[in-house]
Amino acid sequence: MSGAEVIVAISLIDACIGITKTIIDIGRAVQDAQGLPPKLRALCDQLPAIEDLLESAHDRCDEGKVTQDASNSAEPILRQCEQALGELRVIFRKVFPKDGDNRGKRVWKGAKAVVFGRDSQLQKLLGTIQDNLKMLEQKEIFVIGDKLDALQQLTEGLAEDDGGKNINSGAGNLFANESGTQTNHLQSGERSQQIWVNNPGVYNAGPATTYNTYIPQDRPKPPPRASSNVPFSRDPEFVDRKKLFDQINAKLAAPGARAALVGLGGVGKSQIAIEYCYRVRKLSPDTWVLWIHASTAARFEQSVRDIADLVKIKGRNDPSADVYTLFRSWLRDERMGRWMIVLDNADDAGFLVERDSRTGRTLFGYLPTVEHGTVLITSRSNAAAARLVDRRDMIDVHPMDEEHALTLLGKKLGQQADRNDLLALASALDFMPLAIAQATAYIKSVAPRCSVPRYLEQLERSSRSKTNLLSTNSEELRRDHEAKNSIMLALQVSFEHIHRFRRSAADLLSLMSFYHHQEIPEFLLRITPVKGPTFPRPPLSDKKASGTLTRQIRRRPRKPPINTDVTEACTAGEGHGAIEASDDGLVDHTFEQDIITLREYHFISVSPGGTTFEMHRLVQLAAKMWTGGIWALSSVGRAKYSPS
Repeated sequence: MSGAEVIVAISLIDACIGITKTIIDIGRAVQDAQGLPPKLRALCDQLPAIEDLLESAHDRCDEGKVTQDASNSAEPILRQCEQALGELRVIFRKVFPKDGDNRGKRVWKGAKAVVFGRDSQLQKLLGTIQDNLKMLEQKEIFVIGDKLDALQQLTEGLAEDDGGKNINSGAGNLFANESGTQTNHLQSGERSQQIWVNNPGVYNAGPATTYNTYIPQDRPKPPPRASSNVPFSRDPEFVDRKKLFDQINAKLAAPGARAALVGLGGVGKSQIAIEYCYRVRKLSPDTWVLWIHASTAARFEQSVRDIADLVKIKGRNDPSADVYTLFRSWLRDERMGRWMIVLDNADDAGFLVERDSRTGRTLFGYLPTVEHGTVLITSRSNAAAARLVDRRDMIDVHPMDEEHALTLLGKKLGQQADRNDLLALASALDFMPLAIAQATAYIKSVAPRCSVPRYLEQLERSSRSKTNLLSTNSEELRRDHEAKNSIMLALQVSFEHIHRFRRSAADLLSLMSFYHHQEIPEFLLRITPVKGPTFPRPPLSDKKASGTLTRQIRRRPRKPPINTDVTEACTAGEGHGAIEASDDGLVDHTFEQDIITLREYHFISVSPGGTTFEMHRLVQLAAKMWTGGIWALSSVGRAKYSPS
C-alpha cells in the first residue's frame, strides 16, 4: 500500500476509534445508574469489541499488511462506519445523561422508541456497524472470529422490549432488583409486571416515580436483520447498460426465477452482478443478498459457511453438522425472509451438478427453487450456464457500444480528453470493460508521462508492445482476488480450461489466431491427411519472445516430429481429443464440436451464411501469444487443406 493510502486508511480508522471510545466512556459512566435496563448495561459491556477490531485494523495498516486493493475498497466502508458510529454517539448522549442532570424521566420516556422495539434506531445503527465490520473482514483488514457474537445477540434482543417502559404507581410486594433499587411486583391475570421504584438520581425526577414492564413469556428471538455479503462496495464509476438490467429484471421477476449472465472473460459480468445486488438492497432492504464464489468446490463451500455465520444458522458450529443441509433448510424457510443469491464465476459446472455418492444430491441442488428466492449466475461458458439454467434464461453480455465505452473512459480518466482519441482507444481495446479499466489505470498511474494519445501510440507500435501493456496485472481493479486483473490473463484462464477439457478445440483456436481476425473461411480450418514437411522445435529465444504472458501453457513432453505425417505431428496426443484423420465422419464431428466449444466460450462468431468465422482482436492476440513456440508451428503445420 502506498504512503498516501496508508494515511487515508489510518485516519479513517482513527476517527472510528475516537468515536467508539466516546461511546464506551458514556456507557461506562452510567453503569451504576439506578434504573438502567439490564440489556443496555450488557450492551455497553460488549462495545469494546468494536474498538478492539478497529485497533487491529489500525495495526495491520500501519505494518503494511493490508493490500492496496483492499485499502481502496475498504475506504467507503470505513466512511459509512464512521457515519454510523457518529449517529450512535448522538443517541448515547441523549439516552445516557450525565450524573446530576436529573432528567431521566423525560429523556427515558422520550427515547424508548429509539432504544427498544423493531424500529429501534439504536438497533439499526448497531446492525449497520456490525455489517460494515464484516465487510472489512472480507477485505482481509482483520479477523472477527466470535468477537461480535455477544454484541449481535444483544443487538437483536433490543427488539424484544417492544412495549417499552410505562410510568405507573401503586401498591404491591416490594423487593430489591439486581441493581439494588426497589421494585414492586404485581400479578394481574396472566400479566406479570415489574415496577422499578427509583430513588432520586439519573433516571427519575423524584422518589414517587415508578415504572412497569410487560415481561413476555417464552417469546422466540427474532431472526437477524437482512443484510448482504457482496464482496465489493458499490462502484461510483459504473456505467449503466440499461438494456442488460431490463433483461435481468424481467427474467428474475417471477418467484423462484434463475438467470445467467454469460460472456467473454473481462466483458463485465461480475461488475453487473455487483451493481444489481446494490439495486436489490436499495429497493428491498428486507431481502438477503448473498454472494457465492463458484470457481471451485472449495470456494463454494467456504462461501456457504460464511453465509451460515452471517445469517446465524442454528447448529452451524456443530462439527457433525452438514452445513449444506442446514443452509438448504434455511433457504427453504419462508420465515427467514426473501433472498437473492449470486453464483459468481460458474465457468465449470461439473462440480456443481455432480451427485454426491452418499447423499445423492448435487451442490447446486442445495440452492432450492422457492417462491421467496432468486439466483443470478455469471459464467464464461454457455455450456456451463446451460447446465444450471434454461437457455432461454441466459443473458449474453457483449462488449460495450461506443457511447458506453466513452462514458466509462470519461469516468475513469476524470479529465478532458479528445473524443476522437477516446474513441480510438476504446476501439483498439475492442470496447472490453476490463481492458478499458486496465488501460485507464495504467494511464493514471504513469501520468503525466502518459496520456491517451501516448498510450495509443504504444498499443499500435507492435503486437509485442500491445501484449506487454495488456498483460500488466493491475492491483487497482475491482475483481475477485483469484481473478486475473489484465485482459490477456483473463482470456488465458479460458484458454487453459479448453486446453484441459477439449484439446482439439484449443488447437483449432491456435490455428485461427494466425489468420486475419475477420472472415476466416471454413475450408482453411479443415484437416486433410497429407504428407508434409517436418517442423523442428523452435529455438529457446523464440519461445521466450512469444511468452510475454505470465504463465505458459504446460504440455505433455513430446519428441519433435521427424519424418512423420503432418497430421500426427500436429494433433494433441493421446487422451486429448486427437483426430483420427482416416475417418472422415469423425473428422467432421470433431470439427463441429470444436466450433461449438469456441462459440460457447464466445471466442468466435459465425457469419450468417455459416461458412466464415470471426474473432475479437484481443482474443486473437491473446491466443497467438499464449500458443507460443511449438504450438505456433504445429498449428501452421495443419494448414494443408482442401475444400470439404
